[in-house]
Amino acid sequence: MKTQTGTLIFTTESGIDVYDCGDYFRFTLPITDGTTGDEWIARLKKNRFCLCNLCDWSKSVLRSLDFEPSNGITTEVAVLKPMLFKASERITPNIRKLAGDHLLETPGAEVACLIREQFTLEEIKKMGLGYIIVMHKPIKDYNGDLDFLGTGQHGDSNYLRAYHDKPGFIWIRECGFAFVVSQTNTAQEVL
Repeated sequence: MKTQTGTLIFTTESGIDVYDCGDYFRFTLPITDGTTGDEWIARLKKNRFCLCNLCDWSKSVLRSLDFEPSNGITTEVAVLKPMLFKASERITPNIRKLAGDHLLETPGAEVACLIREQFTLEEIKKMGLGYIIVMHKPIKDYNGDLDFLGTGQHGDSNYLRAYHDKPGFIWIRECGFAFVVSQTNTAQEVL
C-alpha cells in the first residue's frame, strides 16, 4: 500500500507500520514514558535483550547525565539507508549532512532503546539492515569516548550497543542511521 509516507513494507509484531520512502525507512515509535537509563537497563534485560559491549560501554552511556529520558513524546523516525553512501563516504559527517538535506533532526538517545524494544532482529533484517545506529548527540562512555547507541546482533543475541564515534570511522554497509522526522508531545495535545 502506497501512502504519503511511502510504501508499507511490513508491520512489526509490536504493531509498528514500517514504510519504505526511497532513501529511508519511516516508522512511529510508541509514546515515551520517562524511563531512565538505569530503568532501561533493567527493562531490556527483563525482556532478554543483551547490553553487550566490552567494558560495559552501553551501560555507561545509559547511566550518563547526558542520557535524557522524555515523557509523553511520540517520535516519527527515519532510518537512512546505507546504500546512499559509497563505502569510503559512509562516515558520520556525511551521514549527518544527508540527514540535514532531508530536513531530519537529531534524535534523543532513548530512541535506540525504543527501537531495540520494539523491533526483532528479523524485522530489522526485513529492512535489509543488520544494525540501526541512532545518530543522537554522542554521549561519553566511562572511558571518555563519544558513543552512539544502536541495535544489532551477536550470534543469536539481540542487543543494544554503544558504538564509538571516531573521526573518519567508516560505518559498515549493514548499518542504517536513525534520525527524527518529527516529535509530538502527547501530553500537550491532551491539554
